[in-house]
Parts: sequence; structure tokens; C-alpha cells
Amino acid sequence: DAVVYEEGDVIQPPVEGGPVEIDVEDMSEKTFSQHNGSVFSVAISKSEEFVLTGGEDDLAYIWKLSGEDTYHKIDGHKDSVSHVGFSVNDKYYFTADLSGYIQLFELHDNKKIWEFEVGDVLWVMWHPVVPILLAGAVDGGVWMWKVPAFETKTIQLSNNPPIEAAFLSTNRHLAVGYQDGTVKVIDLKSGEATVSVDTKQEITSIGVSHDNNLIMAGS
Repeated sequence: DAVVYEEGDVIQPPVEGGPVEIDVEDMSEKTFSQHNGSVFSVAISKSEEFVLTGGEDDLAYIWKLSGEDTYHKIDGHKDSVSHVGFSVNDKYYFTADLSGYIQLFELHDNKKIWEFEVGDVLWVMWHPVVPILLAGAVDGGVWMWKVPAFETKTIQLSNNPPIEAAFLSTNRHLAVGYQDGTVKVIDLKSGEATVSVDTKQEITSIGVSHDNNLIMAGS
């Protein structure tokens, strides 16, 4: 038999002849179950009032955490919704799918105010301080949009996919890890790389220390 510990870990013994179904107690405080398929992305508003989810059913939902299961369905996507997020001021939220189609909404009334396609997208994120949306595309480009003016800026420092990105605490510099093993620190204002290091290994993850003295890249 499988052993379920109090903290929820499951140890499953080797099984011959196929998979084993395990009954696991649902200890969640609230469950959202409108998606038909896997959920690929989840975000919680800064006010902790709303939850935003995106799934393989090409749909996103925005939920209210309190009260009944109140939700708003977001359609129009052409592929699985892989990235969602709230702006730092909780005024806007975005949904983005794997094909690179991005939609932007106002939170107070769920009104769509903008849409854009960038091609296959690897990551989409908000700036941590101001309402600027950023995305990394497989063609190597890093896209930026200032909200709500929607001024567009593209930074193309490589033709290799920018697999992961993380902000430095300056909030002006972005550390980007590329598929070819290059790690660049990009000055978002000038669009230039202030640091460029070739690790010679494909980057799969990246992180930055709080004091900006250390950039960690996983491969």
C-alpha cells in the first residue's frame, strides 16, 4: 500500500501490472474546477482577492477567493494558456498562450483593452514596480509594453531563445538566460547588455540574489 504522511507526501511501492489509484484526502480550503484539463498557470492578486488561472483547454478564469464560486471566463486563445499575472498595482491582468497571443484586461470590470501576438512565447511577466509587461519569444527577442499607452520596445541581443529571465533589484536590469548558454544582464532603458557570460551549457533557469552580487543559472 501507498503511505501518506501527515504533510501530504506519498511513497508508492513498485507496482507490477499497471498503475495504482491512490485516494488522497482533499485538504484544500477552496477548489476551482471549471477548467477541462490541466492547469498550467496560476496568479494571485496583490490584494489576495482574486485568483487567475490558465489551462490546456485554451481558457483562463478569474475567480474571487471569498464567497461563492464567482468567476469570469476568458476565451479567445488559440493554444494552452501558459502564463497569467496581475500588475503590481492590481489594475490590470494578462493572459498569454503558447502561440504568443497575449490579452490584457482591466481588473475592475474585466474589459479587454489590448491584444498582441509575438510568436511562440517562453515567458511573460510584469515589471515589479511599474505597469510594464515583458515577454520572451523563441526568436530571441525580449518585448516590452508600457501600459496603458502600449508603447512597444523590442530588445534583440540574440537569435537564441531566451529561456528564463529575472529582475535585478535595480528594477532596470533584467538577467536573461539563453538556450545557447549565454547569460546577459540587459539595461531595459538602453536596450544594451551590461554583462554577457557564456556558460557553454543550455540555460533552463535563472535567479538573482537580493544584493545583485550573484546571478545563478541552472542547466
